[in-house]
Amino acid sequence: MTMPNERSRAVLGAGEILRELLDREKHPETTEETRRHIIWALRHYPGRSEINAVSRDSPDYFEYVDDEEARKQGLIPAKSFAKSLAEIPDAGLDEDFSR
Repeated sequence: MTMPNERSRAVLGAGEILRELLDREKHPETTEETRRHIIWALRHYPGRSEINAVSRDSPDYFEYVDDEEARKQGLIPAKSFAKSLAEIPDAGLDEDFSR
């Protein structure tokens, strides 16, 4: 059975993996089409603040993640994700890949 703290770490960790895949130097094998899909998904992906908001109302599903704990686990990115999206030319932010 997945515990609320495991679920919180998994969701935040998956978001960090997706953000890392956008780094062209670390992952040159990631195609532009895949990058556009990742960017679209991350525009709607829950961050720490959303996880913490849900944890207040649904503690059986998510556990509150404080900044100190998130830093220890490597779940706080080095730079803001919004800034990293702005640095990607033609990121496809207007495309809808949900269909």
